[in-house]
Amino acid sequence: MINQTLGLVIGSLLAIGAGTAMVVNSPVIDLDAQQLRVGKAHIPLKQLGKAEFIAKREAFAERGPKLDIRAFIRFQMGVSTMVKVAVKDKNDPTPYWLFSSHQAEYVAALLNKRAK
Repeated sequence: MINQTLGLVIGSLLAIGAGTAMVVNSPVIDLDAQQLRVGKAHIPLKQLGKAEFIAKREAFAERGPKLDIRAFIRFQMGVSTMVKVAVKDKNDPTPYWLFSSHQAEYVAALLNKRAK
């Protein structure tokens, strides 16, 4: 039989560890005047086309049946909104980038503003 206090301590440590791992492994989205960076991947803004906000209700289809296997993807556990941005470089086999963001609508709007 396991001691109740020991069980609470171990459970708490596991929960804290899982939460910490999720935060540490979350990709940083960085947008400057020249490029978009999602985690370690980056692409010049001049190679990007229109960005669109993917709402929670559309996210399952975008990650599943609508997903092009050539796309760059970066999903975060627990984040249901996404940004889908077209790649207009003819030499790049990647048709679009699809990534999760808590502020997906804002990121898509910024990308569209910078692309002009």
